[in-house]
Amino acid sequence: MNDILAKITALKRKDLSALKKRLPLRVLLKAIETAPGTISLSKALRTCRVSIIAEVKKASPSKGLISSNFAPVKTALEFEKNGAAAISVLTEENFFLGNLGYLAAIKGCVGVPVLRKDFIIDEYQIYESRAAGADAILLITACLSKKELRHFIKLSLLLNMDALVETHDTKEVLTALDCGAKIIGINNRNLRNFKVDIRTTEIVRQSIPPGIIIVSESGIATKADIRYLSALGINGALIGEALMRSAVPGKALRRLK
Repeated sequence: MNDILAKITALKRKDLSALKKRLPLRVLLKAIETAPGTISLSKALRTCRVSIIAEVKKASPSKGLISSNFAPVKTALEFEKNGAAAISVLTEENFFLGNLGYLAAIKGCVGVPVLRKDFIIDEYQIYESRAAGADAILLITACLSKKELRHFIKLSLLLNMDALVETHDTKEVLTALDCGAKIIGINNRNLRNFKVDIRTTEIVRQSIPPGIIIVSESGIATKADIRYLSALGINGALIGEALMRSAVPGKALRRLK
């Protein structure tokens, strides 16, 4: 795990320790009983070639503030109206200025799957995600042991959520497959130097067998990028910054489609 991931997850563990005392697991389990039903992310990503997961994102550690006029629900509705197959919501608070409340609010307004994008390192967060209304969660292979990843994938499915398992190289893909991943994300961002190269998807996808849903993440900003991913047979593209920097994110999404 690199320095930034280690820093994020260390602070996450500290925050979780306090959160579990304020909001015990039994409360989450009770909330799940009345949580809205889930919508299949995997089905949504098979509707067309390169379905777009549009991301509601305020900031990032590498880019700083991305959206100065941040309006999560309005943006999510724009994305849905303009053809997003799913909505990704950044919920990490310390480095991305996200909030799980954004996801809950968005889930109540859209009819497409909602993905919780965060640094999930504890099964508590999976129950928390379901209680908030998430249809799917992001699991980052680089943040988890093989035992944790396998358990988290099974738990998400048990709670009727899909798991988008993020990888960065062939080694991580093989780990994800061995742990039962059915949706694999290929992050084009190098975690060591933060450089982004969309060709990472072309290299890494060669180790993914047929039948697995593939999502390309990071560095996707133009129609040419979408055409490139389509030629590779990629099922989906997770796009955040390129849309959120636009004054009208919905129109930016429509231009890409």
